[in-house]
This record gives sequence, C-alpha cells and structure tokens, in this order.
Amino acid sequence: MRARVIPLAAAAIALLTSSTAWASSSAFQAGYRVTHDAFRSVHASWVMPAIRCPGQSSPGYNGEAWFGVGMGPSYSRSEQVVARAFCTGTIASYIAYFEVGGVQATGAAGGVLTPYPGDHLSATVSYLGVFPYIAGPYTYQVARYRFSVTDLTHRKSVTIVDSSDCLRQSCDHSTAEVTAGIPFARYSALANYGMVTFSSIGITDIRGRRGSFARNERWKVARQVEFDPTTHSLAASPSALTHRGAQFSDRWHAY
Repeated sequence: MRARVIPLAAAAIALLTSSTAWASSSAFQAGYRVTHDAFRSVHASWVMPAIRCPGQSSPGYNGEAWFGVGMGPSYSRSEQVVARAFCTGTIASYIAYFEVGGVQATGAAGGVLTPYPGDHLSATVSYLGVFPYIAGPYTYQVARYRFSVTDLTHRKSVTIVDSSDCLRQSCDHSTAEVTAGIPFARYSALANYGMVTFSSIGITDIRGRRGSFARNERWKVARQVEFDPTTHSLAASPSALTHRGAQFSDRWHAY
C-alpha cells in the first residue's frame, strides 16, 4: 500500500510546484509564510474548528492540531499565538496560549483562553524591538514581543509582553506566517479538523509598510503544504489566496 502512496505524494508536489511559483512542502504545517528583512507584526482571525477523535480509550495524545500566527525562521525559534486542539482517547480539548522561542510562555502556562469549536478567534504577534536586560554584572540583549489573542464569541481577550534571549537565538523576525498543523508530526497524528479559514490577515514590516500574503516587491511568499512524514501522503493543504491575499482556507486530507 505504501508503494502506491509515495508516488501520489510526489505527483502532488509536482502539481503544486507547477501551479504556483511560491509552492513549498512542509513536514508539519499548512498555510502561508512571508520572508523579508524584518517584520513588525502579523495578524489573523479564524473560527476554531472541531476535531474528530479516533474513538479509542487508550491514554496519550492520539491526534492534535495547532492553529495560529507567528514570526520566526523555525518552530524552535518562533514567537506565536497558538490555539491547540488535541485528543486524549475519546475526549477533545481546546486551549489557546503564547510561545516565545518555541517554548510556551511562563505567563501562559496552562493556557490563557479555552476556546470552543465555533468560536471566532483573533490573534496578533508584534515585535517591539531589542532592549538591554541587566542581570548583576551582565547585560544581555533581548527581543521583546507583544502577544494578543481574543475570543470574539465570548468577549475574552488576553495580551502579554514577553522577551526572547538574543544570545540563545538570533532574535530573527524575518518571517511571518499563518498556519495550521502540528510541530512534532512524528509524535502525534494530525487530527481531522475538516477545514479552517483564516481571514483579515495583516502583515506589517519593520518600516511600517502594510500588506498581506499577496505577492509584492517587498517580501517573498511561500505556500506551505503538509505531508505525513512517514508515508509522505498529503495531510493538509491551503487553498488559493483570496481577498487580496488576506484570506485562505486549510483543508485536512488524511493522516
């Protein structure tokens, strides 16, 4: 069975590559990413989808999906707002929180909001600049970020400001993205979330110039497609961009 799955994945990659100049594959996310010298903020809204749990009573996470916005060249070096849906046996749970340098922020331990399927969410990550941090005789440089997430349905909103150590990582904010997927694909299956639509997408670069995922002369756009890392079959893919690059939908396929 696997021998037939791999050629199908290869055909899908070829089709995506030929249909758009910005197509790219990803092991753990579907959506869009932009690259530039530096970004100031990224924003998006979406409706939290319900996930389907596999109907097994075994313990552990046997299906999950992450939805959110962020900045950073890789998951382990990213600043982002995450709305996470996960299964523990037959039970589906939902939580929203912030991540700094790919690690859940201390102020967001246990989550900052508990969204429900069907809730309208809005999230923004903003880069505030690099500041000195004095610890005894030492002075460090830290990048400061503002994270905001709002549940418009229940009229709840949380905003925090947190810092990322520029010694441990380069405080790189040269990318911005809006995606759905899972960062650790080999440890959990991608839960069936059906489809999620991201809208009202807004991106601002370090000079204050505003845009979206629509191609322009200022930044490069990459289309992220998610594949099962084991079978290489298509897991999820984004639709074409609409509303001048400010809206698209991710659709779950299989895992």
